[in-house]
Amino acid sequence: MPGQQTKVDVGSLEKRITELQKNLAFVGQSTNASSSDLYQIIHHPPGWTSIAQVEIANQLLDAMNRQATAMRDLRNVLDAHVKQSAGQG
Repeated sequence: MPGQQTKVDVGSLEKRITELQKNLAFVGQSTNASSSDLYQIIHHPPGWTSIAQVEIANQLLDAMNRQATAMRDLRNVLDAHVKQSAGQG
């Protein structure tokens, strides 16, 4: 029927948000790098830090930071879209 609004499945959105939070939990919420999970992974095995290994770790961390920035940008797009749709933007 025209004019009839489809029911929104908020539960599905909540599940997706929870899944995203779980998938990113390994990064941690700490602002102190030495207490983060990633720091512990990198500094756990003694003697692994050859020049090549440090470079690979740096490249991987750079890629992860680029992805995190992209995710933040996507979050901002979602926020702007919701605000615009609600007439707040």
